[in-house]
Amino acid sequence: MIKGSRIYGPLILLIMVGLTASCSNQNCALPGGSTGTPGQGPVAASEVVTKTPPAGQVTFPSGRVFFVDLALTLEQQARGYMGRKVIAPEEGLLFLYKRPGIRSFWMKNCLTTLDIIWLDSEDHVVYIEHSTPPCRVDPCPSYGPDQPTLNILEIAGGTAAQEGLKAGDRLVILTDLDRP
Repeated sequence: MIKGSRIYGPLILLIMVGLTASCSNQNCALPGGSTGTPGQGPVAASEVVTKTPPAGQVTFPSGRVFFVDLALTLEQQARGYMGRKVIAPEEGLLFLYKRPGIRSFWMKNCLTTLDIIWLDSEDHVVYIEHSTPPCRVDPCPSYGPDQPTLNILEIAGGTAAQEGLKAGDRLVILTDLDRP
């Protein structure tokens, strides 16, 4: 037995309790890229390995395809791309909502510029906030149209202009949720 090992058990328990408590009011990352739901404890190892987050693809009028993760829950939507240093050229995050509404976004804790694209119920572009900069001071400004939209797509800053995307263009959206 290692000298002083009697301390390790209680110390490890104390650390685990502290980590669990720190996640109780926020969505914390867990090993394997999975996230726990606040107040429900960690995700089982079998879920981390076998459950992948819903995903999809978005095709622009130019034919360019973006592979997107889906932000479906309030926690996923609140987190967005916070803390991400790089957004790959064909990567995106698609926020899916059940009903149209006026939704504004901010760039708090974002580390890179983003194009934010608001869509109507038929996936037509309603509004684009081009190269939205990370927020450097509080309060952070909010971005978005003052008319109802349904879904929102975030991609790397400058991409929408590069593709010539404009209001009225229709995107083609396919997701895991469309499949049986």
